[in-house]
Amino acid sequence: MGLTPLRFGRPRFIGVVDANVLLCSIDNDCRNGWRSRFLRMTDDDLAVLYAADHVYAEVYEKLHKFASRRGAPSVEELRRQYEDEYLPILRFVTVTPDDGQAEALGVTDPDDVPTAQLAELLGLSVVFSDDTDLRDPGIAPGDWRAAARGAVGLIDCEREMLTLGSAVFLPVRAVFWAVGASARRLGTAPWIPALVLMAAAGLVMRPPSRRRTVVEGLGVIGRALAEQLARIEADEARAMAVLQEAMFAAAPRDGLQRQLAAVLAVQLEPVTEDELAGLIMAAFPSDEVRSTEDLRASLVDGTEFVEVEPSVWQLGRVVEPWPGRLK
Repeated sequence: MGLTPLRFGRPRFIGVVDANVLLCSIDNDCRNGWRSRFLRMTDDDLAVLYAADHVYAEVYEKLHKFASRRGAPSVEELRRQYEDEYLPILRFVTVTPDDGQAEALGVTDPDDVPTAQLAELLGLSVVFSDDTDLRDPGIAPGDWRAAARGAVGLIDCEREMLTLGSAVFLPVRAVFWAVGASARRLGTAPWIPALVLMAAAGLVMRPPSRRRTVVEGLGVIGRALAEQLARIEADEARAMAVLQEAMFAAAPRDGLQRQLAAVLAVQLEPVTEDELAGLIMAAFPSDEVRSTEDLRASLVDGTEFVEVEPSVWQLGRVVEPWPGRLK
């Protein structure tokens, strides 16, 4: 594989979800009034979540089962949460009929075969499922909740890192802004107000006791920032280790379809066929160069790929809410 399990940039990883974990998350959201880890891990495009086509209808079919529990939210609440919050973050994929790959992985339950096929096609993903047919062969981790916590921990660390960077950068930016604003107001070159500012700072810092106080204060701030940075990096390393452990890595398999799926899976927007050719060359540099005609033929043949515009493709699709009534 030419793609690493945890990527830099966006998205950091891709996930595959089944109906049961979605139903659990929807139910918990409605009971507690919070946003599930699935919703949070897709904030800022940290992750892209895929599901096999059958998951869409299966969630609808089982909403009544969850609503029938004591103290559970109504089926209308569950449905509204599913349609408003979850459908927009999920990409549903039409997998091709089973070619024996899922059975070779040890998955025999027909309900779990499409999810296993999708995970095998993607090559590298975290499969969020509580089904033993997916856990026992090692496709899904033993504890999908722990994997979800790791994903959310990673996004929390990235946000803290941005906040820490802003704390360092904003004072410097404020100085540059003040110099630029003063220069525009006075109609002079920026170096003049900058020189005045430096001279004023020199006068303020002339007494040795004041210089010592400023240096000591900067030292305290620097040590606090360094400690905070070390903590964030340690938390990030732990979160990444959890995700690495939960990651399903399919056995290497030749074929353009796998390459197309692996590359398209990490694209946040649809890409053109020409762009896709370049992405495949970058991700799989040791393989033969594929022509645009070869790419298009595989894209057209693969039910997983969706042509959103002429010669513009994506993996899977976002699905609209079902317009019918639940029985």
